Amino acid sequence: MEKEISVIIPVYNSEKYLDICISSLLSQTVINKIEIILVDDGSADKSSEILDGYMNYPNISVYHTEHKGVSHARNIGIKNAEGKYIAFIDSDDYIEKDYFEELLREFSGQLICGGFTAEYQNKSIPHICSEKTELYGENIIKEFLREDMLSPIVADKLFLKDKINGLYFDEGLQMAEDRYFLFEYLKRTDSIKILPLGKYHYMMNDDSVCRNTFDERKIGSLTVCRRITESIGELYPSLLHYARCSEIDMKCRVYGEIYYFGMVGEYSDIFKELKKEIRHFDVFEKIKYSSRKHTFALITAKISPKLYMFLKNNMKLQYKQLWKK
Repeated sequence: MEKEISVIIPVYNSEKYLDICISSLLSQTVINKIEIILVDDGSADKSSEILDGYMNYPNISVYHTEHKGVSHARNIGIKNAEGKYIAFIDSDDYIEKDYFEELLREFSGQLICGGFTAEYQNKSIPHICSEKTELYGENIIKEFLREDMLSPIVADKLFLKDKINGLYFDEGLQMAEDRYFLFEYLKRTDSIKILPLGKYHYMMNDDSVCRNTFDERKIGSLTVCRRITESIGELYPSLLHYARCSEIDMKCRVYGEIYYFGMVGEYSDIFKELKKEIRHFDVFEKIKYSSRKHTFALITAKISPKLYMFLKNNMKLQYKQLWKK
């Protein structure tokens, strides 16, 4: 039977999580409609061996490549995908058994998003909208910038392959590459649907390197947001204020993390520039063109990067219980 969904999973040193992730896919109620594309990005642990153990499954393809990053791995998946739809799953996450059945049943337009549940060590926090929502035209880009109902990641979504059509992840980007890919895809669409599912489980691994040290690649996320703002100014000038507010959100995150991980001395010029931009950003513009959560985050960053990070980390402000329309 011809496969409807191509699920692309980039893998890098994920030996602890791989079996759970893959098992959740093999347990799908519509597994007969799914092809699973596993791309080993030059793992140094036992991930490669684990993947090879799945090579005999008829709906699983395994590819090995030297370590070139998640974008390269996802691009290999895109080039080999045969399904009508494409989904991306991170190798340390998992999905509920009827996840794809739900997305297929509801698919209309050119993208469907099911939201996700953030899994912390001691709690689960749903990151979903309050009700089924359809967006059209410029409102799609507006929602992408506001992040009220649509998360700026490629996981938790089902893409139409015909709309991807030659679109690939920018392998020159080392951070926020999925945000940029999603933005470029949304520019091609005129309708999307968002569901209050939360059946994609996004693992917030406290032992991961990016949660315990400052990764220099995070500076690259500022480049992504700047590119998006420039593109918005050219293509959607009426949405420029929303883009500016989205960009300052990323600047707050990088500013807070430079402080939190004790890297102010090493990145002093960037830290000072971010501090200046955050201090001078108009709160009233933020109130008008952004969500209350992100407005509050800006205000705390203006006061202190220490306070910003305390609220972000200890109160889990990065994810709230429920998005409102």
